[in-house]
Amino acid sequence: MSEPWIPLLKLSRADHNILLSNYKWVTDDIVNAAQTLLKCENKTISGFQDVACGLVMNFTAETTEFVQILFNGIDHWTVVSTVGVPEGEVHLFDSKYTSSSSALEMQIACLVCTNLTHIKLCYQNVQVQSGSADCGIFSIAFATALVFNRQP
Repeated sequence: MSEPWIPLLKLSRADHNILLSNYKWVTDDIVNAAQTLLKCENKTISGFQDVACGLVMNFTAETTEFVQILFNGIDHWTVVSTVGVPEGEVHLFDSKYTSSSSALEMQIACLVCTNLTHIKLCYQNVQVQSGSADCGIFSIAFATALVFNRQP
């Protein structure tokens, strides 16, 4: 276990070193810490659930507008949001892919509270990552933009 760096956010010195590196994947703890801070910034937006809940389909269904960073189950972070979109529609902010995995779609279905039988997934035009390990940082940036009412 690495020595604590920011205990309140459950971040270790190892997480700190990852953030200082140009070529390392961000951890669940880093993403969850970012979501914790974003949740404090705009209390009208729901979501920001522990990312580990997604991989075991244990998200609490969101009944209001939300932002959530998701891990696709293999090697990629992305963001979904219902802020400012019609019921049954979810916006996907992805810095790398133009199609979703079944694991990602199942997580989204778990998050969305609706009586509709179909959820429309709308890919948003966002900046594309250049590095292979940049998706986590891009996802945090996209979520931050949404919290501050800006288009990522």
